Amino acid sequence: MPVFKPDALTDFAARVLEAAGATGKNARLVAESLVLSNLLGHDSHGVVLVVQYLAPIREGELDPAAAPAILQETGVLTKVDGCHGFGQVGAAFAMQTAISKAQAYGLAATGLINCNHVGRLGEWVQLAADQGLIGLAFCSGGR
Repeated sequence: MPVFKPDALTDFAARVLEAAGATGKNARLVAESLVLSNLLGHDSHGVVLVVQYLAPIREGELDPAAAPAILQETGVLTKVDGCHGFGQVGAAFAMQTAISKAQAYGLAATGLINCNHVGRLGEWVQLAADQGLIGLAFCSGGR
């Protein structure tokens, strides 16, 4: 089995995603997320997914350049539209939004809709934990 250094694999995955139409920022975030999954032993959510993401991009089901947007919000609640982009991009945006609100109000909940596969859920709750917060993540399966 071939062995790759994480930085080289991240760069390669990002270049493939950019070639498929992703912005540099989106490609990098997704590539870093996938490689991190591999490094943590969750290979099913690792770089193997790069190839699986190409078909929905080609079919117009995944917009690799999409940026998430806030649809609705109150003090502690936010509804984020992933705009049919990479789920990792939407999940990172949604969790950062929740973290900011939790830091301001002591509690927050953010929902993410219209996104694709978000990858390893543990990555997103770790963002909250890194800020001294408790994060929970749930997702639905299928289309």
